[in-house]
This record gives sequence, structure tokens and C-alpha cells, in this order.
Amino acid sequence: MMKHLFALLLLVPGLALATPKFGTLKDTMKELGARIKTISLQVDNSSLDTQSAALADEVAMLADDSKTFVPDLIAQAPAGDRPAMTTQYGKMLDETRQLAIDLAAALRSGDKVAAKDRLAKLTQNKKDGHAEFK
Repeated sequence: MMKHLFALLLLVPGLALATPKFGTLKDTMKELGARIKTISLQVDNSSLDTQSAALADEVAMLADDSKTFVPDLIAQAPAGDRPAMTTQYGKMLDETRQLAIDLAAALRSGDKVAAKDRLAKLTQNKKDGHAEFK
């Protein structure tokens, strides 16, 4: 059975890289962070640009997935504060998504300067989001 599953993964490109849906915001952010870390570790290796770009695509999808969750900080905030906080949370995730898309494009085009710039901005955006909503 495992041989058949492995063969299927080899025959269907992208199937093994499909971004799974995670059940919690914490798990989703953990996966997002792991992908950013991996990209950071291999950004200087041009032979891994395709893999890094695919990971950046996954970061963009995970940022979108994160919008389905409500951070505890927002859920526990006074009702009058929640709409503005929710808007800011969505805006930061949209920025994360766009930075990841831009990073993937830079990696695919071989533009290391742009890739490193987007990666630095993506990393800072993640830190800012955690500081504001974690």
C-alpha cells in the first residue's frame, strides 16, 4: 500500500506539497513560521530557489488560512474594540500574503536582492503580527 501511495505522490506533481489546513491558529502559524525559517536557511542557495518559491507560495496560502481564525487577544477584547482589531489582523495577514507572493516571484526570477528584501520584510511582518496579536 505504501509503495502505491509513494508512486502516486511521484506521479502527481504538487500533491505532496499541497498545503494542509490546520485546526488552530497556533498550528497554522507554527507551519507558516517553519516555512519562513526554511526559506531563510536556503535563500542563498540558488539550486533551492524552486523549492523556496514553493514554500513561499505555501506561506501565502497559510496567511489566507489564518484569516479564518480569531486570535484570543481579539476574542477577549471589549466588543467595541473587536472590529478595528479584526480589520488590522486581516490587513497584516494580507501584507504577509503579498510579501510571500512577491518573495516567490523574486526567487523564481533569480533576483536574490529582491528575495532577501521580501524575506526580511516578511520576517518583520511576522514579528510585528505576533507582537500585536499573540
